[in-house]
Parts: sequence; structure tokens; C-alpha cells
Amino acid sequence: MFSILTLNTFLLDLRLFGWLPLYRRAPYVDARLDALTDALCEEGADVICLQEVFRPAHRKILTQRLGRDYPHAAGATYPGGGHGTGLMIFSRHPFQSVCQHPFRAACVEEKIVTRPGVLEGIISISGLGPVKILNMHLTAGGLFRHPESIATDGLRARQLKELHQLAEPGNTDEAMVATLLAGDLNAGPHTSQSNYRQVLNAGFTDTYTETGGTTGAATAPAYTWDPANPVIWREADRRLPPQRIDHVFLRPEAVQFRPGSARVALFEPRVTVKDGLRIPLSDHYGLFAELNPA
Repeated sequence: MFSILTLNTFLLDLRLFGWLPLYRRAPYVDARLDALTDALCEEGADVICLQEVFRPAHRKILTQRLGRDYPHAAGATYPGGGHGTGLMIFSRHPFQSVCQHPFRAACVEEKIVTRPGVLEGIISISGLGPVKILNMHLTAGGLFRHPESIATDGLRARQLKELHQLAEPGNTDEAMVATLLAGDLNAGPHTSQSNYRQVLNAGFTDTYTETGGTTGAATAPAYTWDPANPVIWREADRRLPPQRIDHVFLRPEAVQFRPGSARVALFEPRVTVKDGLRIPLSDHYGLFAELNPA
């Protein structure tokens, strides 16, 4: 059995020269970061994919604190420095290779500040072989577009074409036993459906749908983004419906892998902030999936 957890951390704290804010800072970043590593370790996944870890200081903190349980880290540094893709992969298994792939298609304002893209890690699992993991974070429209507008859906479609090229078996010298897409698609079965179907049409299985969304907790929601979440700070976002936009997609390659279970994770209010308010770790919830070789 092999397990993977994905979470968009919303550690949005982008600063020019290390001090000049470029975007409005996400709420309660320090308190949520302090609680993050223990919560991730409690889930016990073999691999963790994180999005929106932009600041080098935050990447360093997570690498140090997770190092005992996850000695192999990808995305801790970004070539040329700066904020990079904001993507990280932590693994109990060693990496055979790691590569950052910035998107050619991206919002101008996002490309100025960060490098939207994909973090690819190929890990070697003892007794099974190499597995390709593509940690993704697709656009939500940037500063000026609605996340479900025709323009945003079209931009995501172009990003998905780039992502699918990276997922092709011919891009590596060694045959993979499976390819996994994990992360924040900003689309799902009820939201920007054309983008979601684009992934399925490329031969990938939605592990959550395939397993019936097994939860392991009777109170777990069926979505990974909730407008009622107190961590969400943009008033316009509160008018959107709950959405399942964070995913683990599986495509078996040389060996028949199948989804064993999948559940929404890390949705509980576990961080205490001002006035005793309890909030979740992020504006997104995580998704945990277990995969079994047939």
C-alpha cells in the first residue's frame, strides 16, 4: 500500500526584497505554520504534496520540522531564488529525480511575482518500482478574473496540456509503475467541469470518486474548499459554492495500481488564534488517498 496527501497551505506571504508585501498577506500565517507540521505527520502519508509555500523561510522551516519523518524533500529551494512555484513534495522514499516545470501559460500578474507550474518528483518504492508524482497548482484566474470564467477555464486548459505532456511515459528513461497528479486543480466535478474532464480524458482516475469518497470520519465534508471557512479573507470568494478542487489522480503504467480509499483531510478547526477563535490549517482542506498494487 502507498499513501499520498495533498494540501494547499495558503501560506500566502509574498514580499519583494524580503519585506515589501506584494499581495495581501493571508490571515494567521504564523499560527497556521506552527500547527502544520504536526498535523501533516499525524496523517501518516508516504508522500505529502504542498502548494502555496512561497517564502524561502517557510520552506526551510517545513523541511527542518518534517525532516525526521520525511527525510526526502523536493522544492525546498528554487533555481535562481525567489518565490518559485510554491510547491513542495516530502517523501519517506528517496527521489530518483526532481524537476521544476514553470507553466508557459499563466496570468501575467502571477508570473511577475511567482513561477506558477508543476513540481515533478520520481520516487522509488521498494518492491514496486518508480512512481512519478506531479504536484500541481493551476490558476484560479489571478487578480482580475473570476475562477470559473471562460478566460480562466481556457487558461487552465492550456496549463493542463503542459501538465499532460509531463505525464507522458516517454518523458523518462525508465518505465513508471504509476503516475500521480496531486494538488489544487481549481476545478472539479461540479466546478469548471471541462477542466476536470480534461484530466479524466487523459486516462487518469479520480481516486475520491473511484472509492466513493470514503472518509474515516463521519463529519468529513465532501469538498476541499468551503466559503464558510474563516481563513478565507476575500469577500468575493464567500459567494462561491463549496467545491472539491483538490485532487489525487492516478494513472497506472507498468503495474496495475488501484485506489484503495480516499478522504477529505485536515478540515478540523485545530489552530487557536485571537479571542479564542479556532480555525483550520488553511483555506483549503487536504485530500488523503491510499493506493494498492493489484
